[in-house]
Amino acid sequence: MKSKLSILVLFVLAGVLALVNPVKGESNNISNIELVELGDIDDQVLFDLRERLEKLFGISVSIITHMPDTDYAYDGNRNQYDSMAILSKMPKPDDKNLKIVGITDHDLYAPGRKFVFGENDAAKGVCVISLARLHQSYYGFPEDRALFLERALKEVAHEVGHLIGLSYSPEADNVMHPYENIEEIDCINNYYCIDKK
Repeated sequence: MKSKLSILVLFVLAGVLALVNPVKGESNNISNIELVELGDIDDQVLFDLRERLEKLFGISVSIITHMPDTDYAYDGNRNQYDSMAILSKMPKPDDKNLKIVGITDHDLYAPGRKFVFGENDAAKGVCVISLARLHQSYYGFPEDRALFLERALKEVAHEVGHLIGLSYSPEADNVMHPYENIEEIDCINNYYCIDKK
């Protein structure tokens, strides 16, 4: 009886762990992430972000630099860039397990929204994030590089989470929680749904 109970407990535990930590390489449709520089991004930001993403996801992250800027997506009336237009121009990866993350310094919007921190096309396997509103200086405060990089990691992890099939979380501290402002991003401290450490 004890051994049957032990086996049952192990199966239940394995099921819980699979739900809590769904990213396990190929089986969850991710083997590599490409960070694509859209415009002119500080190289050190890209290097730091790559290092943090490799640690978080436990996979290889490469950087593609000097891609064309996103002038085609600019809306002069809003002084912003259309995230959906950018996504439509991003190439679909040949490998379904490769996820492409476009990174821009431009402020982004989506139809019906004042702004977006990022946007994704899960069917295509691509997303784009904006660094513009992740800087403390955007809000009139002195720049804080560590906080900026933490916010960028959260935004990339959130969008890549959607690319690998994760839905929104109701938990406010979870990286997959939907957020509308920088304060909500700063409340995120839980990566358990994608953390491979």
